[in-house]
Amino acid sequence: MPAQLNRLRLWCAPGTSPDKWLKRFGDARPDVSVQLTAGTSDSEAIEALLNFRSDVALVRHSVDEVLTRREFPRGVRLHAVRLYDEDVAVVTAREHDAEYWDEHDSIPLEEAAAWARLDPADYPDDVAGQRMMVEVAASGAGAVAELPFPLARMLSRKDVVVRRLQAEPRTRVSVVWVHPDAVPTVSNGDWS
Repeated sequence: MPAQLNRLRLWCAPGTSPDKWLKRFGDARPDVSVQLTAGTSDSEAIEALLNFRSDVALVRHSVDEVLTRREFPRGVRLHAVRLYDEDVAVVTAREHDAEYWDEHDSIPLEEAAAWARLDPADYPDDVAGQRMMVEVAASGAGAVAELPFPLARMLSRKDVVVRRLQAEPRTRVSVVWVHPDAVPTVSNGDWS
């Protein structure tokens, strides 16, 4: 980080918890103020980074997606460091079979295999779309919403049940920033 930088613009995906990371950063760099932006989608985070409206982002992505290998406009490359993987959860209406599992246990996949799942592709790819999925699951329509556990917990309501599944993590949270060697130069107001 350049010595003259006294501000860090941090974008956070919904349901991520930057508190621990911000405390460590604050202890190491008390001279730098942090401007926190709570985002609504991961694509919004990538856009903020690519347009230099954010310096760093906590991004949720699929475990097998390699953010540093994706091609972006103007030759920009991203650098990403994995922070943690997220458990999978189901969100259901009360009185669904999932409610009878202890909240501290994970439901085996074979027990949940027959449950109808809402298709995330049918909803907007942002927190509003995930909130709609929870709304549909809460309606008692019989289908469950499958979400990353921290996001499911964030969107939880009194009329739903959130339970972990015994599944391999499907989402990962990484800290991402534009690779310094890939920052384009500006000449006459145009990116080169």
